[in-house]
Amino acid sequence: MKGYRALLALACGTAFHVAAAQGVAAERAGTDYELQTDRSNYVARTNEPIPGPFTIYEFKVDVRFRNRTDRTAYLKTCAPDTPRPVYQVGYAGDVPATVAAPAYLAWWSCAGHIQHLEVAAGAGWEGTLTLRGSSSWGGVAGQSSPGALEGDFQLRFFVLDCQSCYLSGTPVLSNRFRVDKVP
Repeated sequence: MKGYRALLALACGTAFHVAAAQGVAAERAGTDYELQTDRSNYVARTNEPIPGPFTIYEFKVDVRFRNRTDRTAYLKTCAPDTPRPVYQVGYAGDVPATVAAPAYLAWWSCAGHIQHLEVAAGAGWEGTLTLRGSSSWGGVAGQSSPGALEGDFQLRFFVLDCQSCYLSGTPVLSNRFRVDKVP
């Protein structure tokens, strides 16, 4: 399966399936919207260790989203006052079915609302995201997520057609970027 394997995520207390961008939605997203990171290579560094044997790696990504349509687009947010969109981090390219979710995958538990980030026709949104991993751990003490901390990844934003849309959204993928870690 290409890029994003199907992922189960929680939003607003309701399970929804986040699947690979395919068919009409992918074609439309590729021509109507652009999602670009500031670089093609990043270095993830350790930050303050959390209690226990875990190490968290993080890096900052400056992101630019452009709405190339003649209509307003809405970037899905987690809460009405959230200044940045909901995003996912997935592997870029072909991924074997046995590979676990990326270590930088953000899991969202969001409030239900209908006040998303408005992006006017021809306009854009820019911001900085701090990506952290591992975002989950196994059931064994000291065992981190089997997801990769290094490799080729892509960001995914979700574009809504209306301010009052709830769980729908067109997935828009960023350029590929490489992450290497430094202990």
